[in-house]
Amino acid sequence: MREFDEKKFEEPTLSREQIFHGQIFQVVKDLVSLPDDTMGTRELVFHNGGVAVAPIIDDKLILVGQYRKAFEKFIFEVPAG
Repeated sequence: MREFDEKKFEEPTLSREQIFHGQIFQVVKDLVSLPDDTMGTRELVFHNGGVAVAPIIDDKLILVGQYRKAFEKFIFEVPAG
């Protein structure tokens, strides 16, 4: 596995605005501080569950690492899209 600096992907939340709140999901808009010291926005959908597929190639589980704003950190997860 390759070494990397998780900190360079962080986007601290400066403020949060609730856009929609329903029984199944909610939507918020965050104002964030980007790694290049500019500001940006992120729209996030929060819900109670989902489905994922775990790809296995040559008996190895394939994961991707990426910063996830909803978790406020860099995580490893199965590929999605």
